Amino acid sequence: MLLSLHSAPPAVSVSDVKEPSSGLPMLLCSSQGFYPKTIEQVWFRDGQLLNTRLSDRQREVNTDGSITVHSYLPLSSGPSKAGLYLCWVNHSSLSHPITVNHTVMSNGFPVSWLFIVVSIGAVLILVVLIIMIFKCTHFKRVKHLFPLGTSQEPVHTVSSVTENIIYSTLGDHHPITLSTAIPT
Repeated sequence: MLLSLHSAPPAVSVSDVKEPSSGLPMLLCSSQGFYPKTIEQVWFRDGQLLNTRLSDRQREVNTDGSITVHSYLPLSSGPSKAGLYLCWVNHSSLSHPITVNHTVMSNGFPVSWLFIVVSIGAVLILVVLIIMIFKCTHFKRVKHLFPLGTSQEPVHTVSSVTENIIYSTLGDHHPITLSTAIPT
């Protein structure tokens, strides 16, 4: 069932895709859900208009009568593909054209992935440093309390007759003398 559409603006997005047969990287610009069918959709790289062929576009009529257009931009391999890519879309329903930016790095990762990877690496390094600092300060504190070369066992001396008697924790709880509790 087709709806009577007078005018509907496109929803524009850019994404990384692979060419189905070769697996080479491409950019995909999609303008979805617009009406009427006439639309301008072009690619720019670092501010320069790219020569895109009409054969790199797919046009579909949606079930509601609106139109969807996909345009593909093959990316060359190596550092020459790095740059800021723009999908520029103009349609009669828009008060001004829509521009969607997409940055491609020379290694193939967009800037957003590079930022995430660098951020995670920095956080991991920071956590390791904090753990190392904590362990070092804790070790110095323990070393200060118990320096090496000194006895860590307390020396027990019997100073009076009352300390010579200990109480049994088993059985009848009768006092016994220290000399019978500790064999010599």
